[in-house]
Amino acid sequence: MVRALFRDLPRKLLALVLAIGLWLSVAAEPDVERQLDVPLGIQNVPAGLELAEVPGTVTVRVRGASSIVSRLAPGDVMAILDLADERPGPRLFDLLADGRLRAPFGVEVTRVVPPALAVALERTGSPRAVPIAPAIEGDPAPGFEIAGVATVPPEVEVVGPERRLAEVAAALTEPVSIAGASKPVRATVAVSLHDPLLRLVGPRTAEVTVDVRPGAVAHPPAERR
Repeated sequence: MVRALFRDLPRKLLALVLAIGLWLSVAAEPDVERQLDVPLGIQNVPAGLELAEVPGTVTVRVRGASSIVSRLAPGDVMAILDLADERPGPRLFDLLADGRLRAPFGVEVTRVVPPALAVALERTGSPRAVPIAPAIEGDPAPGFEIAGVATVPPEVEVVGPERRLAEVAAALTEPVSIAGASKPVRATVAVSLHDPLLRLVGPRTAEVTVDVRPGAVAHPPAERR
């Protein structure tokens, strides 16, 4: 035991001196405060449940030595919510509770906005098929018109919280331009959902075909005599 304690003693003493020197240099610096928008981390979401409402960031005010605080990046300070054993329904979490705010050594969190977060949990709904609604932009060439629009596949499956799943009407595509077109336009585009809490199952792209054809010719009315 004693031999192990004195093994590499010069290196251990050097490390101790360096650590003390670093601590003294930091302790001699003036404290400063800084405001950060920090990410919110979610962990241990129970199986079969989904987050229905949750903010993406919280604002914190931190204080510490200027050399430390000035180098802080958004990910260095985090708010963590552990949802283990939670049940469906609204929940309110006090962010000032022990362990929910994580900051580097020497950094003190002095304020949190908001100090508590409301989180809603819902049961995961069964996958639901919704139609793909192509987004078409622009107008065809003069004398031409849109005769029809088709997508392959025509629909996609969506999963997510029950209530939001029941409200979604369609999945949307990236815009397909037909500006100045005088023949059918075909494009493979990404498919997405407006609601960030819903997810697509399967393909995330679709082939959109816009059938552009010559339009009906309008004849001027005959003159009456």
